[in-house]
Amino acid sequence: MAVFQIALPPRQREYETIYLMRPDVTKESAGKIASRIDEVVKRENGKLTLVETWGRRQLSYTVRRCKRAVYVYFKYVGGNGLVAELERNLRMLDDVIKFQTVLINPEVDVAEFKVDPEAVQFEELNLPDDVEDEKALERALGFIEPQKHARGNDFTDDDIENISDDDIPDLNNTKDGAQ
Repeated sequence: MAVFQIALPPRQREYETIYLMRPDVTKESAGKIASRIDEVVKRENGKLTLVETWGRRQLSYTVRRCKRAVYVYFKYVGGNGLVAELERNLRMLDDVIKFQTVLINPEVDVAEFKVDPEAVQFEELNLPDDVEDEKALERALGFIEPQKHARGNDFTDDDIENISDDDIPDLNNTKDGAQ
């Protein structure tokens, strides 16, 4: 009796990944990251379905000494091997400071996915050249009060220069000291 095995196509799932790049990332390195992701998805027989660049945003907490990051979000269809390879590549890139992948749909029919070619193009990164301190910007716009110095406003620099030795108590002398 012959047993026939039917080769089932590999299971396809829909995932979404968001990765954060350093706030001072250059256009060239952002382009290299995008091309690496595109290359990995194609090599692992996956399909990109959506790519969005959200721009530079403030982080909830400091990640690798960065308070801001450039957010990039993308959705794709593929197998488990694709996710593992994609995350391995993201881990190796110095400009990627954080990433997270989430399973959206465990069973996907790849044939029913219609992808808009414009929706899967990684956008060129157009960020301002300077990375500003957000507190400095808020201070300049008047949203928050300027920082107060540690010393009070009672003395000016001229007052401090005019202090003589007679104004400073000698703690070793009992006449000037508290004893």
